[in-house]
Amino acid sequence: MSLRPLDRSAFLSVFQSESVLPDLQQDWELVKEWITQSLEYQGSIKDPPLRIRTSLRSLNNKHSSGPHLRELFLRVFRKHPIVVDGSLYHRLASVKAVKRKVVEIVRCMSLDESDRSTVERATNAVLQRIIRECPTLEKDLESMISIVLNGQDSYEEERAFKAMKLIHMGDYLGELTVQLIRGKLANYIKITYGGRWNEYVLPELRSWLYEWLLPRIYRIIDPNSFKADSWIQVIYDELITIRINESFEIVENFDTAEPCLEEMKNCLTHTHVREHLVSHFTKLCQERLLHAGINTSTIISFYLLVIKAFLKLDPRGVLLDKVCRPIKHYLRDRDDTVKRIVKALLYENSNELGQLSKELSKPPVAETHFIHDLRDLHWVPDPSEALPDFKKNKISDIIESLISIFDSKHVFVNEFVSIISAQLLDLTSYDFADIAHKIDLLKVRFGENEFNSLNVMIKDVDDSKIIDMKIHKKCPTIPENLHSSIISHLFWPQLEKHKFILPLEVSNSIENYVKEFSTVKPERSIEPIHSQGRVTLSIDVSDQTRSFTVTPDKAVVILKFSTDDSSRISWEVEKLSEELQMDMALLQKNLHFWRQKNVLQQTGSVWSSVTSMEEQEPGITEDANVHDHNEQEELAESMQKYWPFIVGMLTNLGPTALSQMHSFLKMLVPQETPYNATEKQLELYLHSCIEEEKLEVNGDKYKLKK
Repeated sequence: MSLRPLDRSAFLSVFQSESVLPDLQQDWELVKEWITQSLEYQGSIKDPPLRIRTSLRSLNNKHSSGPHLRELFLRVFRKHPIVVDGSLYHRLASVKAVKRKVVEIVRCMSLDESDRSTVERATNAVLQRIIRECPTLEKDLESMISIVLNGQDSYEEERAFKAMKLIHMGDYLGELTVQLIRGKLANYIKITYGGRWNEYVLPELRSWLYEWLLPRIYRIIDPNSFKADSWIQVIYDELITIRINESFEIVENFDTAEPCLEEMKNCLTHTHVREHLVSHFTKLCQERLLHAGINTSTIISFYLLVIKAFLKLDPRGVLLDKVCRPIKHYLRDRDDTVKRIVKALLYENSNELGQLSKELSKPPVAETHFIHDLRDLHWVPDPSEALPDFKKNKISDIIESLISIFDSKHVFVNEFVSIISAQLLDLTSYDFADIAHKIDLLKVRFGENEFNSLNVMIKDVDDSKIIDMKIHKKCPTIPENLHSSIISHLFWPQLEKHKFILPLEVSNSIENYVKEFSTVKPERSIEPIHSQGRVTLSIDVSDQTRSFTVTPDKAVVILKFSTDDSSRISWEVEKLSEELQMDMALLQKNLHFWRQKNVLQQTGSVWSSVTSMEEQEPGITEDANVHDHNEQEELAESMQKYWPFIVGMLTNLGPTALSQMHSFLKMLVPQETPYNATEKQLELYLHSCIEEEKLEVNGDKYKLKK
């Protein structure tokens, strides 16, 4: 096979610039001229003359002319100048006119389907570029969309939207419209429904969407491009976003926010924001709850609300398990967490944890075991998003959730034993029915064997009542108001045994009591603990009689200031300590107690009784003495947030006077949690810290207890 060398002139005659056969050149030029004139013509395009139609047929019938006819049109169109100014309205009007001319020209050219599609795509690309080059495109479109949404006269705007759809910019218009409306919708929901947690808002939102918003939207975009269901989804997305931002306040107002929580649950099933809810709520808790400025009872109270609220959102408890972990971790590091929880479970009061005692009476949630799962026909596995150690029953049960804060329940058991033993020792009538009932409830929660020592304590109190009755019956000379609790010391917590001298009359009565006990129980002996027990006193201060129930050490101190008349008695601290043979720290603690009750007053190292109302310090009333225990606890809780600052101050400065501490706290405490307590309230709080043996006082200066 032989190959002929390629001749350059022959090559160019075949592959010339417009690739048109020589005998079709005239037809080609005529059609080219007609296309140019048609694009420049201002009016509507009429059917081409006979000569042009003949040329078009000739070009379509000749060999490979079809593709060349398509290319010819595109070359002419791309070179044709389209005059536009900066206005989007004028650009769209010009583009719409050119588009109609193109449609008519292509119709006259009789191109096949493939070529028509190619021409349409190419011309649309040119026209779209003209629109996108408008410097104020997005701003003008947003203004036009807003005019339609506001219900204003929008004839020009709707014509502009049709022009964009004509050149296949409907998708771009739709995206911009959806983006703009989402922003307006989010703002509308926030303004209209933000903070409205006590009512259902989704029905109202749906009605507003169908009756007001959708008719306006579909004047802008094709209904098929973004159907009504898609806009319902937008409402779910925007509403749950706003509710997530409000989640902290919603939990705080749980009692009135049930409709809101139910709608949040509905939104969560239609969206994918569960993890965002967890992360954002956790962040809010870190910023607004889990810091030194919030007292422990407030954190525990909020923790209980979190349990209730998130079980509404997700009954399976997965979300709750995740958001609770940071709160539990923080509470675990608080020194008074166990004490606050135990007291709240045992006592009914009016503070933040007042309702917790009712939880103890409720039956615990049955724990799920593997064998039960095998028998349950409706069993389903834990959700895939649940953490590996997830246990629903420990989350949904309030008390179990509180116990699970710590790794072991024994910290709670020990605190229960400590508090209940103190309650039993404080009894004056041997009536322990309420305490026994609490113990029975605790056994249901913690197990029968955990409170064996309390069983012995109850028996001791019951036996003490019988022995006390026998002693008083055998020896009528023993005062009727002298009673004792005879305890088995091996089963009771370690009791403080402060030594001091009792009044002679009291001391003799106790000795007689001990002697009579040896006759009632010859095989046993008892050792009185003077610092334990309760003494009821009536104190007259300036024609007022005030009643106090205090420990014996406080009673012997105030008795040293008592007289038969209204004269004043004063004591030097050292001499009073020597007189009572009482430890100086304990004496200082008791003196400050009576000072806070406005019974004693201090002048340097000398203490004296208050004999008139004018000498009393402001801030203490008679009611405060009647309800002293509850009010002091509430004050201690409210002041707890200042404790870290007090510790830091005493660590750096050493023993500090009350007035100096008050001034320093005003300067040290940040404005986010301002220090707004009075000096008297600070003194009361410091006294409670002394009672808890966190502080001790020496003269008028406080220091950390070692």
